[in-house]
Amino acid sequence: MITALAEPAVKGDFSADPGVSPTPLRAFARQAGRFAAIGSTGTGITVLLFALFGQWMDPLVANAAAWLVTTLIINELQRHFAFGVTDPTRAPLDHTVALLSSLVSLLATSVALSALTNANPAQQLTSLIAVNAVVGAARFFAIRWWLRPSST
Repeated sequence: MITALAEPAVKGDFSADPGVSPTPLRAFARQAGRFAAIGSTGTGITVLLFALFGQWMDPLVANAAAWLVTTLIINELQRHFAFGVTDPTRAPLDHTVALLSSLVSLLATSVALSALTNANPAQQLTSLIAVNAVVGAARFFAIRWWLRPSST
């Protein structure tokens, strides 16, 4: 299993020392760290927007609005900075795949919020963070697989 995780990074490693190739596991860890940092920032923005929108909207509507605002930006940041993909010819399909995988997050957070019928705002926010963390990890591996270099 470690060898599957340690496959080469997608397009580039953004190594601190460009003249030295990092080990596959180190490249994977850096890529996962960048993905987590960008994703955590996106989740933080989503949670803040949810809290703001939740003052005037139903929780499910606030969740969808917050998700939509952050998803498009975060997906491009992930594509470029976490995975090193800059090829504009692939962008439409890459964004479609990232958007579809993001919909899993929206669906999961909507289900969680629906289950919390009498929850206070703190419980709702905690639920959003927890669900996004789990789904984010799954998205990392799915998007990493999708954006892997082709063997042709």
